[in-house]
Amino acid sequence: RTGRMDGRLATVVLCSLMVWTVVGLNPNRQLFVDYDDDCIEEEGPYGETGWSCASHLTNSPTVPTSVHQLRAGDIKVVAAFGDSLTAGNGAGACNLGEVALEYRGRVFSIGGDQDLDTLVTLPNILRKFNPNLIGQANGIGQWTNEPIAHLDMGVPGEKAKDIPDQAKALVKRIKEDYSSQIDINRDWKLVTIFIGANDMCAYCNYP
Repeated sequence: RTGRMDGRLATVVLCSLMVWTVVGLNPNRQLFVDYDDDCIEEEGPYGETGWSCASHLTNSPTVPTSVHQLRAGDIKVVAAFGDSLTAGNGAGACNLGEVALEYRGRVFSIGGDQDLDTLVTLPNILRKFNPNLIGQANGIGQWTNEPIAHLDMGVPGEKAKDIPDQAKALVKRIKEDYSSQIDINRDWKLVTIFIGANDMCAYCNYP
């Protein structure tokens, strides 16, 4: 019983540290961009990013066969494995109840909501070089909801041991739902793996 309480306390402390770290970087920065939520009034800090995409970062004349020749524009597919951070739990929440919602379109590694001028995510950066990027998540929903999650396979609460199952689910989804869009052998794919918070908190119960 004490171990469970210690685990919960560690989770609360970890989340608090993460929030304070973000706020500490810039006290005036809005944590969330205007997302058509009534509780969010301020527009985000990314209104004037001034991006100018250099030509050498756009796609190569021919598909490279080595990562050493890879350009940002050559990446055709993005995908992500992970836990609640990859699922986007509470990323756009305005109250405690909405923390259970999975705001996948806002996740740093796989979110594709809005664009780079209003929401900084890896896919939104890559779309500056390849506007036809495939796999980024949009909106709110679980990983089983393919039209929202797309290739975001993150599941809240999962640990490092669950990553192989997420990988199998990703391959299955690509073969079944994206076979006409993705050349699984030839297209360059960027898969982000972000996992470990739940493993760390479980240490309190199993030192």
